[in-house]
Amino acid sequence: MPAADITSFNTLADLKPAPIDPRWIVEGTPAARNRVVAGSSDSSAWTMVWDCTAGTFHWNYKVDETVHLLEGAVTVTVNGQTNTLRAGDIAFFPAGAVATWQVEHYVRKLAFCQKPVPALLGVPLRLARGILKQFRKGMTLVRDLLAEPPSQAEEKRDALIPSRVRIRS
Repeated sequence: MPAADITSFNTLADLKPAPIDPRWIVEGTPAARNRVVAGSSDSSAWTMVWDCTAGTFHWNYKVDETVHLLEGAVTVTVNGQTNTLRAGDIAFFPAGAVATWQVEHYVRKLAFCQKPVPALLGVPLRLARGILKQFRKGMTLVRDLLAEPPSQAEEKRDALIPSRVRIRS
């Protein structure tokens, strides 16, 4: 696997206007800005910085989004449950959620967004990950056995093999 380049960015970098859909605005004139600062190689995930001035608006999540508030505060209501998020707080919004954001003054966040895996692909993907995890465990065990002195490796091997099928040298 080739070495990957490390990308760094500054959360204080200049942002570009990202107007909120006017149909979503409930109160005020919130002005939002954002900037994508990193993306995954398969384009299924990205990281962005986003900020917004005072106002109240609905937000329809089309992707899974984890937010880390960097500055300011916001009161968020989802399904009748209200939470106030402040600088330092982290929250997760699943794709399909509808939230009402009430920004009193200003809020700035770092957002980690990911397109959800379609349900039909989810089961085989989880199965493949489980098989890969078990394979890695087996390879680790083999590597550990090969790295140990012969007497310790034989003891571990004997402990793993049921007594009725033990191989004696």
